[in-house]
Amino acid sequence: MTGFVGFMSLSVVAAALAFTVPDRWVTRLSSFMGSLAAVALLYSGIVSLFIHSWSLDLWRLRGWGLLVVGEPHLSAFFVLVTGLVCLPVSWFSPEYLRRLQSHYDLRYFALIYHALMVAIVLTFLAQDVITFLLAWEIMSVASYVAVNFEHLQDSHTQAGYMMLGASETGFLVTLGAWLPLIVVSHSIEFSAIHAASLHHSSSWGLGWTVMLCSFFGFGVKAGLFPSMSWLPRAHPAAPANFSAILSGVILNLGIYGIIQINGVLWPIHYLSQGLLILVIGSMTALIGILYASTENHLKRMLAHSSIENMGLITTALGAMFTFRAAHLPDLAWIAGIGALYQILNHSLYKSLLFLGAGVIDVSTGDLEMDRLGGLARHMPGPPLRC
Repeated sequence: MTGFVGFMSLSVVAAALAFTVPDRWVTRLSSFMGSLAAVALLYSGIVSLFIHSWSLDLWRLRGWGLLVVGEPHLSAFFVLVTGLVCLPVSWFSPEYLRRLQSHYDLRYFALIYHALMVAIVLTFLAQDVITFLLAWEIMSVASYVAVNFEHLQDSHTQAGYMMLGASETGFLVTLGAWLPLIVVSHSIEFSAIHAASLHHSSSWGLGWTVMLCSFFGFGVKAGLFPSMSWLPRAHPAAPANFSAILSGVILNLGIYGIIQINGVLWPIHYLSQGLLILVIGSMTALIGILYASTENHLKRMLAHSSIENMGLITTALGAMFTFRAAHLPDLAWIAGIGALYQILNHSLYKSLLFLGAGVIDVSTGDLEMDRLGGLARHMPGPPLRC
C-alpha cells in the first residue's frame, strides 16, 4: 500500500503547488512530481503483482457493505501499465506545453492532469460498486476537460462534447449490469457479488443481462464496434500528451470493466456469450485497420489503429471466455495471457507514437501525412528536450 499512498500524496501536492509557484515553474514542477507519482505507481503495481496484494476499508454503508480500495492481481497489472505510460508522458509535457502558455493557463492543465491520474487509479483499485462508479465519473469529466483544454477552437469543443456524451451513454448502459448484481448479492462489495455468482450461475436471463450491459457499456469507453466514432474525433482535438493517456490508459478502463464483470465478478458460462464478444472484437479490429489504412491525418490514423488494437484485445478475451465456457482452461489461459500482453504492448507503443506525433506537430505545424515528406532532413535532431 506504500506505493498507492505515495502516489496519492504526490498527486495532491503537485496539484496544490501548481497554484502557489511562479508561472514559469508550473510545467516543470508538475512534470517532476508526475514522474515521481508514476514511479510510485510502478512500485505499487510490481509489489502487488509479484509479492502481495493489499486492501483498505474506507467506509461502511449500513446494510450494503463496505467502500473498499485494494490491489488484487488484475488491478495491479493495469496500475503497472498506467505507471509505464505516465512516466514518459510526464517527461514529455514541459517543453511541449510551451506552445500553449500564451493562450491558456497551464496551472489548470496541471490540476486536470493529476486529477485525471488519481481518478484513473482509483477506478482500477475500487473494490466496490459505489467507489468504482464515483471514480469513473470523475475520470470521465476530467477526460472531457483534458480533451477540450484548447477550448478556443470550436472543433475541439465539439469533439470534447461528443466524447463526454459517448462516455455518459456507456456509463448509463453499465448500470444495467451493476444494479442487478447489487440486488442479487445484497451488497456493493465485489467480493460479495463474486460469492453470489456461485449460487446464481444457472440464471440465464440474469447472465445475459449482465453480459450485454457490461460489454456494450464498457465497450463505448474501449472504442469497440459500434460505438467507436468518438475516438478519431477526440484525438486530433486533445494535446499530444493527453492523446497518449487517452490511448495508452483510458481505453484500458473499458477493457478492465469488461474483464472485471465478465471474467471475475460474474463469469461468463455460455459459449454463445464468448463467441459474441469474439465476433464484435474481430469486427472492431477489421473496421479499425481499414480506416487506419486510408486515413491521411496522423493522429486520426493512430486513433483508428487504437480501435484496431482494442478489437484484437477483445477478440482474445472472447476466445478466453469461450474456452472457459467449454471447460478448456489451458486454452483459456493462453488467450487471456495474449490479451494482457497486447494491452501492455499497445499501451506502451501507442502512447509513444502519440508523443512522437506531438513533436512533429510542434516542429511542422501540420499532421497531414501527404505533406510531411522529408522529415529526416527537416528534423535531424530532437526539437523538444523531452
